[in-house]
Amino acid sequence: MESTPGPWFVHHVKVVERPVRITEHFAVRPLNGPTFAFLPAGRAEAAVNIQARNACAIAALPDLMAACEAALNGLYGVPGPDLSDHKTREMLCSALAKAKGSST
Repeated sequence: MESTPGPWFVHHVKVVERPVRITEHFAVRPLNGPTFAFLPAGRAEAAVNIQARNACAIAALPDLMAACEAALNGLYGVPGPDLSDHKTREMLCSALAKAKGSST
């Protein structure tokens, strides 16, 4: 099954509706590509935080898949990228950080 090629990014969008309503949304899309996941967050801070975390988890999917394939290849010889243990660990840590909304 094919999917939109990664990497995917989260774009924070604020929509200002006159006179004073501001709503927040999160769009997930590849660089220079169309949005394929749109998460409306509304105005409540808790909802905004939850949708931000959801958007980060969705955007990290291609990275998580590549890191899992590399880990499986290293552990069990499953076909996939042939990477060193250090590179595989780096990929896993980076993908998890992205899924959690961290920059590293």
